Amino acid sequence: MTGPLFVIRSGPSALLPADDYTDERIRRWKRGEAIMIDGKQPRNVKHHRQWWGVIREIYPHQDYYPTERRLHIAIKAAIGLGETFELPDGRLVVDPGSTSFDAMKQPEYEQFRQRAERLLFERIVPKIPGPVVDRVLEILQGNHP
Repeated sequence: MTGPLFVIRSGPSALLPADDYTDERIRRWKRGEAIMIDGKQPRNVKHHRQWWGVIREIYPHQDYYPTERRLHIAIKAAIGLGETFELPDGRLVVDPGSTSFDAMKQPEYEQFRQRAERLLFERIVPKIPGPVVDRVLEILQGNHP
């Protein structure tokens, strides 16, 4: 799975990797190889990584959702991100909105995180072991790798 690469401008025409993942990916390129870069200033990458750190920490301590992604989708649906519509046969379908970098700017992502964290602490955190809760809090406070 490949994710976005993050670079920092270090000079008039020089870019440096902003994290280990980007550094490792850049090292795979051949010297002189042309690479297309879609230069966007991302929303806060740290918040994105914190969120997925929380999902990874909580996921093993629930037994309803078969994947981390499904847990994430269920949280999005539970807080009303996306839309629900009815099929001709009467079944309801939830089309969860996207939290991807392209779909959500930082202010919208912050609203998502506030609502999602409220849901986590009201419904999910009370059911998981104390040490896991401590790790979740560390992640959210930025004190966890």
